[in-house]
Amino acid sequence: MSSDVAFRIYLCTKGLQRCNECPKMGRTAPAPEEIPVTAYCRKLARSGRRLAVVWLALLAAVGVVAPVGTAPVSATEAAPAESTFQNPVSATPPGSLADPSVIRGRDGFWYSFTTARNITIQRSKDLISWEPAGTVFTDTTRPEWFRDTSTIWAPDVSWLEGRYVLTFSAIDTAVAPNPNRSIGVASAPTPTGPWVADPAPVIPPGTWQPFPDEPPRMQGIIDSELFTAPDGRRYLYYGGFNGGIFVQEVDGQVRQRIGAPVRVVAEDAYEAAYVVYRSGWYWLFYSTGNCCSGPNSGYTVVVSRSRSPRGPFVDRTGAQANSAYPGGTPVLTPNGNAWVGTGHSTQATDASGQDWLLYHGIDRNRPWYDMQTQKPLVRSMFADQLDWIDGWPVVRAGQFASENGAAPKPALIADPVEGISTPDPNTWVGAEGWTVRREQAGGYLHAEATGGELHLQARQTMNTDLRARASVRAPLGRGQVGLMLGEFRPGAGVRVTLDADRRALVVTDTTPAAREIKRVALPAATDPGSWHELDVRIRGRQLVVEISEAGLYDPQARVEVKLPRPLHSGSVRLVAAGAPVDVDDVTAAQLYQPITTREPDPAVGRLDPARSDEFDGPLGSDWSWVREPAADVLDGRLDFPVQAGDLTGDTDSASVLLREPPPGDWVVETKLTLDFGAVLDKRFPQAGLIVYRDDDDFLRLSLRGHGRTRTTEYGKESVQNLGPNSGSVLSLAGAAPTTWMRIAHTTDPSTGEGRYRAAISRDGRHWVWGMTYTLPAADAAGTRVGLFAHGGDRAQQAHFDYLRWYQPSGS
Repeated sequence: MSSDVAFRIYLCTKGLQRCNECPKMGRTAPAPEEIPVTAYCRKLARSGRRLAVVWLALLAAVGVVAPVGTAPVSATEAAPAESTFQNPVSATPPGSLADPSVIRGRDGFWYSFTTARNITIQRSKDLISWEPAGTVFTDTTRPEWFRDTSTIWAPDVSWLEGRYVLTFSAIDTAVAPNPNRSIGVASAPTPTGPWVADPAPVIPPGTWQPFPDEPPRMQGIIDSELFTAPDGRRYLYYGGFNGGIFVQEVDGQVRQRIGAPVRVVAEDAYEAAYVVYRSGWYWLFYSTGNCCSGPNSGYTVVVSRSRSPRGPFVDRTGAQANSAYPGGTPVLTPNGNAWVGTGHSTQATDASGQDWLLYHGIDRNRPWYDMQTQKPLVRSMFADQLDWIDGWPVVRAGQFASENGAAPKPALIADPVEGISTPDPNTWVGAEGWTVRREQAGGYLHAEATGGELHLQARQTMNTDLRARASVRAPLGRGQVGLMLGEFRPGAGVRVTLDADRRALVVTDTTPAAREIKRVALPAATDPGSWHELDVRIRGRQLVVEISEAGLYDPQARVEVKLPRPLHSGSVRLVAAGAPVDVDDVTAAQLYQPITTREPDPAVGRLDPARSDEFDGPLGSDWSWVREPAADVLDGRLDFPVQAGDLTGDTDSASVLLREPPPGDWVVETKLTLDFGAVLDKRFPQAGLIVYRDDDDFLRLSLRGHGRTRTTEYGKESVQNLGPNSGSVLSLAGAAPTTWMRIAHTTDPSTGEGRYRAAISRDGRHWVWGMTYTLPAADAAGTRVGLFAHGGDRAQQAHFDYLRWYQPSGS
């Protein structure tokens, strides 16, 4: 008797007559086929125990119910206790695990690929505990167009058209004179290989010309990201500081370029593109700032979005990514804890549907393996929850990088189909018609569904809000394969299938009779005969289904529908019909609970007019200069010509205007006008706020111009073993010729450190709060705050309207 028999047997010592004591039968007994076998009568607790055991054993023998000891388990009974984790999740000093890219293999492991001479591979079951899994290349299998000294940066992994594909930054190869940068491609049947590189880069070396009167420079063709749009077209994003970020359409095999590249992010400040398609938007994540400046690294992840994969990409404030004043809404930025340099991100989704951002970071207390030589820099891999609040992504609701937290949720049903020869009896019930087959990538479930419909039922039942996913294919290009969810009685639930016959994603309500709710056609480029990930999420009556090549946030089809009624708690089944089909790597879990409220911005507090200066008269005695005076108060503002000097490194030649901050917590604000016009300045003229202790110990928030780009830079300099060390986030938020700036100071109660968080506004009302830098508690008494304008040639004029102080209540 197979598990898809159209009736179940109800166990009751009173038979099937009316029974007032039975909660399921009541006064009018339903027909036997409507009663689930798991609905045991309470009378069994008092009588008929031996009869029940006999019936259970008999039914188990013919496959209707689970054997004694392996009965179906409810989601509540099986729910694991919440576990925690600590960042970083993977660290291998003296080596690094920088620039991660992550993909889920069909064997149930996540695989990460990180920067190294031959690309390091690691694997994990839970995104937290990682173990070595080899390298992409060896010294004998590296691309034939490499030199011995060539290196590899920033790999990006995908699954497409039956193979794993890796794109990577190739540094100083034999295809052009050094220095050069290009994008290479390799492919493999499994995440661990064997990997074979294509015979030439898909994006060859190029040049860019930031200044018309100078020879072209090497273009930064690095940090690739392969993305498939819903229409099946493939796009390769690449680029960095030298030239900007570009998107290039490529063919299905990622071997030929189609058309000309399009720049989507401005030059000189950005790199590490990563693209997600969600809610009709293309979300471009990218990093800005110094990735590798030790304890002062300001690397930050920002995001902009577009209706087209070619842009224009716009941030939350309306600033375009590819403009003179480029924007980017902060997603992840250093927050004052142990971690700095938090950037170059990728994404993964746990079994419950919760998104996670994986990225590299640096421990500011031990950034180098050898602190004396300051080599090598250690960049470890981190993981944190990525929340979508009011439609925009942000790490941990705006708290940013964590030191520890709640771990990703595990699946209640998980079958990677590895190490077995038949469907796992601990996972599945009623395996008639299902077998296990193998290919180079591992085992998979095969259903020879040439006649009627075949089901494979999980022992674990699920509550109503759930996420279920599986890798599926119809190898002959015919048939249907998918999932039946919420089956509370035979055939009653919702069925989601990849229908190869109709080339569609189909949702069917099977309660009380099969009725198609919605069908969405697959793009012409989608091959149902190749493996695809089917992802189903149900919350209340809302059902969302996506199908993609490998769950990499590039769905080829999506169904979003309101069910006729809420889903019941019930079974999870694999469904096969019409032709032989295959299923692999099945997981199901209770759906995550989204975070809907963002962490509040710093409290600004009340204005302190006694300490503020509106520049409506001469500078008072509470102001002082480091070096010669260089600014004057004129017409109600401070005019500060942008000096030729600077403060970074050993220059220490610029003038700085300072005053004492108030005690306790405070916020300082200024309004700055610095219009660079159309001049392509080869220097780095800038002006803004400064928190100053001495010439090698300061924080600097500025509006900065260089070449075609004007950004808001927030940086720090401090003395390390080998001398002054400086780093920054190069674009804290989009700016304008007139920009408002704030720095909020608080004190860490456990360490006494001063924390200084920066914010930018283009209108003085709507603020974007970004990175936090710290200064040691021991030097707090010598801290002063003020204004500066340097890095130019006095051709530009910085105009400050005021310097205002605010203090929160209780300070």
